[in-house]
Amino acid sequence: RFHILAEHHLCDLGVRNLGMERARFDAKMNMEQLSKTIVTLNEHYLDLAREGIRCPHEAEFRSYNMLIEGDTSLVLSMVAQMDERLRS
Repeated sequence: RFHILAEHHLCDLGVRNLGMERARFDAKMNMEQLSKTIVTLNEHYLDLAREGIRCPHEAEFRSYNMLIEGDTSLVLSMVAQMDERLRS
């Protein structure tokens, strides 16, 4: 959630608005970190599911992954592979 809020609140301080010299926020780096964090979270969710442990916010974070992915066919594949309890 931190990276999403940072993107929202600090986007005006990025390169697009202020130029390379004056920018104080790197949106590209922020989104890269968000993507890496989501991948790690998904791996942890899979590990925990194998042990029968369910996480209350898993559906929320998996949906963030779909939103940042952007490739419709990949998103549909993610949904098809998703556990039924997360799709409802």
